[in-house]
Amino acid sequence: MEEVINMLLEKLKGLRWFIISGFAVEIYTHGKRKSGDIDLAVHEEDLEEFSKRVGTNIKERNFKKEGYSVQDLAIEFKKNGKEIEVTGGYPRKRVIEGTFNKLFNKKIKMRYENCDLWVCPIEELMVLKASLGREKDFNDLELLKDLTYRPELIKEIAKDCGVEEKVLDILKKLNYMKI
Repeated sequence: MEEVINMLLEKLKGLRWFIISGFAVEIYTHGKRKSGDIDLAVHEEDLEEFSKRVGTNIKERNFKKEGYSVQDLAIEFKKNGKEIEVTGGYPRKRVIEGTFNKLFNKKIKMRYENCDLWVCPIEELMVLKASLGREKDFNDLELLKDLTYRPELIKEIAKDCGVEEKVLDILKKLNYMKI
């Protein structure tokens, strides 16, 4: 894993990026949750450069996956058997409105697998997991529950995603936060 991460870090030099989704949960939980792949967000203005550096094309994804819709520009490839998925932003509503890009200013530097990595804010993960609502997402929320988070940022991100009512309702039911 460390070899794949180091390769990614080399290809990402000088670009704006952060880790998202299951791999971010793995990092926040110090490996308590193992991710099957590596998910990254690369700033939409840097996506083309990253695709050149890894030698693959950007593709438009538009499909339903496990009860949610994916609509973004993405790069997908494998390195040493590890699947790597890179998005230019999601959901599409946030990209169009420009609210996804503000996450690049809120990313967190964390150490994992002997590497310094940029990771999405924990509040982004909480909103994503609550909005998807699959069993594995609820398990991830349980793992993240005792970590420090900012309720006001959860509300802001949920609003940006257009899922504020749904996410806040789910987090309340999980006794996640006082609102």
